[in-house]
Amino acid sequence: MSQDKSSPKRKKIVETLTRNIIDGKFSPGEKVDSIRNISKQFGVSASVAHEAMKELANKMLVESGGTSGFYVSENVPVLTSKKNRKSTTNPADEPISIYCVHHNDLVWRYPYSDYAKIQLKQTQHLLDMAERHPELCFGMEQAAVLKNVLALAPELEVKLKKMAESGHFEPTGGYAIQDMNMISGESFVRNLLLGKKYYRKTTGKDPVVACLTDAFGMSAQIPQVLSSCGYRYLIPGHIIGCFDVVPPCGPFRWYSPDGSSVIVHARQEAFITHFENFGMMPVLYSPENTIKNFVEMLKEQPAHALASYTTEEFLINESIFPIVENANRLPGRRLEFTNSQTYFDRVSSSAMPDYYGEFNPSFTGCYSTRINIKQKVRDAENQLFAYEMLAAAGEKLNNTEKNWENLILCQFHDAICGCCADKAFESVLEKMQKAQVDLPVPSDKAKKLRIFNPENRSGLQLIESPVIVEGRDCQKDGDMFYFTDELAPLSAAAAAAGTKTAGEKKQNKCFETKYFKVDFSSSFPIISNKEGKNVFGHENFAEILFRPDYGTMWTEHHPGPSVYCGRNHEKETVVSITSGPVFAKAVVKGEVLPAEPEFGNLGNHWTGFESLSYTKTFIFYNDLDYFKLKIDLDWKGKNTKIAVRFPTEIAPENANASYSIPFGTIDRKPYIEVPEEYASTLKRLGHYYDPDAAGRGDWPALDFVDYSDMTSGIAVANTGTPGHHIAGKNITVSLLRSGTKVRDGYMMPQEGSFSNGKHEFVFAFRAHRAGELEKAAELGRILNHPSIVLANGKTFDSLWNCNRRNIVLSAIYNDGNKTVLRAYETVGRQCDAVFSGSLAEKNWTETDMNGSIIHKTDPSKISFKPFEIKTFLIS
Repeated sequence: MSQDKSSPKRKKIVETLTRNIIDGKFSPGEKVDSIRNISKQFGVSASVAHEAMKELANKMLVESGGTSGFYVSENVPVLTSKKNRKSTTNPADEPISIYCVHHNDLVWRYPYSDYAKIQLKQTQHLLDMAERHPELCFGMEQAAVLKNVLALAPELEVKLKKMAESGHFEPTGGYAIQDMNMISGESFVRNLLLGKKYYRKTTGKDPVVACLTDAFGMSAQIPQVLSSCGYRYLIPGHIIGCFDVVPPCGPFRWYSPDGSSVIVHARQEAFITHFENFGMMPVLYSPENTIKNFVEMLKEQPAHALASYTTEEFLINESIFPIVENANRLPGRRLEFTNSQTYFDRVSSSAMPDYYGEFNPSFTGCYSTRINIKQKVRDAENQLFAYEMLAAAGEKLNNTEKNWENLILCQFHDAICGCCADKAFESVLEKMQKAQVDLPVPSDKAKKLRIFNPENRSGLQLIESPVIVEGRDCQKDGDMFYFTDELAPLSAAAAAAGTKTAGEKKQNKCFETKYFKVDFSSSFPIISNKEGKNVFGHENFAEILFRPDYGTMWTEHHPGPSVYCGRNHEKETVVSITSGPVFAKAVVKGEVLPAEPEFGNLGNHWTGFESLSYTKTFIFYNDLDYFKLKIDLDWKGKNTKIAVRFPTEIAPENANASYSIPFGTIDRKPYIEVPEEYASTLKRLGHYYDPDAAGRGDWPALDFVDYSDMTSGIAVANTGTPGHHIAGKNITVSLLRSGTKVRDGYMMPQEGSFSNGKHEFVFAFRAHRAGELEKAAELGRILNHPSIVLANGKTFDSLWNCNRRNIVLSAIYNDGNKTVLRAYETVGRQCDAVFSGSLAEKNWTETDMNGSIIHKTDPSKISFKPFEIKTFLIS
């Protein structure tokens, strides 16, 4: 059968299966009919049926299981209609709900303290209006806003509490609205718990409506975390590019991979503002008439609409009240002021679509602007992880609640994503200093030491120390000493300070370690893993790339993918290659050579580019199955994006690109800048996808990405470098951006946003067999939670150990006289786990994240569903 004749039949297969998946006739993870059955059912050859399934796989509706067939995708968004969820209300009889709320930025154009004054002014204005208009219902999206208001005007607490009791003032959300792509899952949990704690203290209310308004990315695990923290509903952030799946106005149910869910309201087409629309308008309306036009449009909205009147930094216009009253005398559905929970409670029993997956990409340019704040946030999270574990083991350390509060304020979406204004960003860095904890690091005069392993890993490990340790072959790199040792999981063993360090010698350009062969005959190394198929590309590994980028703090804007400059515009030299008892080290220095501008009419290379030099330090450990790369950049200029490329030998046609997310991993496909020969691997985004608003290539990764085909895989870990683009055979990591375009808030990016000066980036690389994604997740923890030498103090045997490598520890910390342990399954593999260690000898109770008891449990018999998060109270 010719291709032309078979195309309509292939299209029919694709359309039929797509409709069945959308209608919920297949569940996520369910196996689709075999190729043989499909070809028989549709009367086509097996090759035509197979081509149709490949097309569905390219659309990410199904995934190939190799010889076992095709399965409905677990992670890609799917819209279904649950037939057993019937509406108990008549939507035509329901009013349109109007909810007044200021979307309060904690920091953006101004520092935190300036916004606190704006928030107080807005709150006083709302309270004044409430006396004149008792029907008014208003809310706050973040507990930090209420805390700011009451710090400046504590006398308002009684009035706000009384209004909260009546439902006219509604506390929603957690402590702050974080970015959901660049923080750990544990940070999100602490944010929600701190917010609930403050709301209960000041209003007596425990919010059930979560709020992530303006958060740039919506991670797939958000519903599970919200549900476990006691939230039933969500007012979301950016859910761009999905309205061919999710209704643009109205509720839907969002599921996490474990099956947890919350009800969400998109509200993309139901809102009120009194600002004039941007652009050339034939008629200019007053604020009052602008409100009137929006309100009248609301009456045309379909059922189950929730409209918010939001002004950000400005005051709610009191004309909203007579305008709504007048509108209610017109034909159509009634408008009423209410709080968001009343709306959600009303629609919760109604029929609504279901959504599986994440809401990304959105404003991906922010992954590499003000890159140092991303790195500082990651470092603070890692330090708190270790610090709280030491306290749980009996070390007398300070309470960390204030540290978490300050860290969460730095994770506010406009803080971690990058402020245009330097003064505002300086206030973020001041908060970061308050977020840091001080681990008990030994001084040069210390004699007694401890070797601390903060992770669930045993066997030979790399340990870093600021001092020489007695009896170990310590090899120095920079300011730290390194050695390897056998360690127990989550333990602290006694050690003593030493005086002798191991020497180094010059190494040949070609050398081997236990796991790698390396050739530095040229400045770009040829690296091969010795076990399994080689996964490291031999063409320009770790090539520094740079291209013009005239975008904003949030979005890229460049001439096109072909304009990346790299090796042909640079000079690199191998400076030294040395080896010792722990590792071999190669140092390469490079710089960008000057050139006439190909883009623009001024400058070196293009307008704004001045200079870029760098040092790449490769460290190959003698007995460990991974190696590290440290990149030191010295950058001067603007209008530029800088990245690094890691070529692979992975087969793109049947590869999976896995990205770490809060509490798990997710597989994604490239949606832009895919080489022509790999066009079949492209992900087609929704009809409403806007590359300027959403992004131009990068996906976020917390601490690792993994690229695997049917035989082998390569894991790349990072320490706070979120932006990744995996396309063709290349893994490209964005290092920094310095755009100058004026956009939101009409702010001109200031000097500090160009990230001029010196920057350090650290990566780790590991090869593995197919199906070993847990090795990639472990590499991310090795790099971010290293075993370290601490000052003299409490030593302890293994606190906790798990026999499953896919179960990851999120936190261990004290809560009063009890210990909280949180762990999760990270690769999508159901398993039964055995917990051991000293904590396993105590009484265990499984709880939700909010502390509500589920049941007593036996730590030697713990079952995890794929991507499930579990919290335990130990006493």
